[in-house]
Amino acid sequence: MRFRQSASNDGPVLETVSFFVQLSPRGFQVFITADRKLQYQQNIPAIGIAVVVLSGVHNKIENLRPLLPKVLDALSSIQRGTVIEIAG
Repeated sequence: MRFRQSASNDGPVLETVSFFVQLSPRGFQVFITADRKLQYQQNIPAIGIAVVVLSGVHNKIENLRPLLPKVLDALSSIQRGTVIEIAG
């Protein structure tokens, strides 16, 4: 993974494309995130992993925990290169 300094000098920022390119060859099949913009910022089919996007009222674990049964269901059927959004 590569990091670069953010424009606002808030600290290092992960270069997302580099991050995703490294996931698939290492055996990762699914990436779970609360970043709702990710599917519009990255070419998920080209990266070759599946993405599960969690959409809670807030991105706090207390709000996302109730979504876990739906995540487990999604994991049984999601295909590489696709995005599933799970809302709570």
